[in-house]
Amino acid sequence: PDIITLMVTIYDDDKHIFDALKAGAVGYMMKKIGPDEMIQAIRVALDGGSPITPNIARKVVNLFQHQQQQDDNASLTAREAEILQELATGLSYVEIGNKLSLSVDGIRYHVRNIYRKLQVHSRSEAVSKGINNRIINLAIGDNTPSDSAAGSDNPAS
Repeated sequence: PDIITLMVTIYDDDKHIFDALKAGAVGYMMKKIGPDEMIQAIRVALDGGSPITPNIARKVVNLFQHQQQQDDNASLTAREAEILQELATGLSYVEIGNKLSLSVDGIRYHVRNIYRKLQVHSRSEAVSKGINNRIINLAIGDNTPSDSAAGSDNPAS
């Protein structure tokens, strides 16, 4: 059908917004808008646009940003997230392997997967992305970087 649905409501909570958009609404406006804004919103919708009040647009943007972080986090296995957490402490591959009962080759294998999944090329990039995406817990407790070499930045070495 050639019906265009534009929600005009008093509800600005996430559930109402996203339920309406999922159900096919092309726009979502708050009832407090004036008559001129309402006419403009209808024209925008008829011209193929999606009129959304600014505060609703921000909620949609936040949802997509949060969803991207969840997608990034979900792509790492529990073991990879654990290894990334240990990389953040500055431990070498040998030290991480000893702590997690894995061989150095096993650590390298997981680090390569972490780099690929996070689309990074170094330990520092992986740790930075891990912190930004909340994969790494910043309250890392008593783990402190070792006095020994921190290991290579390159998992292939």
